[in-house]
Amino acid sequence: MNSSTWGALVIPALATIRPVFAAQVVEPSAEIPPAHPTFRLFRYDEDYSALADPRLRTDLFDPIKYVPLSATDPKTYLSFGGELRLQPESYAPPDLGTTPVAHDDYLLTRIEVHADAHFSRHLRAFAELIDGVASGAEVEPPPNQEDGVDLQQGFVDFGDRDESGTSWFVRTGRMEMGFGSYRLV
Repeated sequence: MNSSTWGALVIPALATIRPVFAAQVVEPSAEIPPAHPTFRLFRYDEDYSALADPRLRTDLFDPIKYVPLSATDPKTYLSFGGELRLQPESYAPPDLGTTPVAHDDYLLTRIEVHADAHFSRHLRAFAELIDGVASGAEVEPPPNQEDGVDLQQGFVDFGDRDESGTSWFVRTGRMEMGFGSYRLV
């Protein structure tokens, strides 16, 4: 096909598509409800203040993601969350055929719980506990696979957050952060 044939096919098609897109524009007077909050890589980045609007409370866990602390300020709330990871492991020591193969099968369990308290627009505290257990191991697991309850993150923010998304704050405590290609530091 030459370029004039393509033009004869494409231009009418574009003229047909344009009105379809124009018809999908929302009138400025129509009320658009805010979106439901989403999960983030770092839990301390999540903002559940939008759940002050009862229309957005559609998830099973919304009652613990937004617990209001004030009847007048929707930005004053508690948020709770957690994570459970289960990973089966099987270990067979290298014996090069000299002894019967001994297997050790066990379950790695990682439990993380966190609380995020927004006391006002200016003050916030975040705490996250983590626990790691190797259940059913016959041989003592390596130290990196079993760890007792520990404070993973714990910090306090003091600053100013406004509705436009701009903010400044001072954070003190212990926290995870992304470094480079999001290696956790």
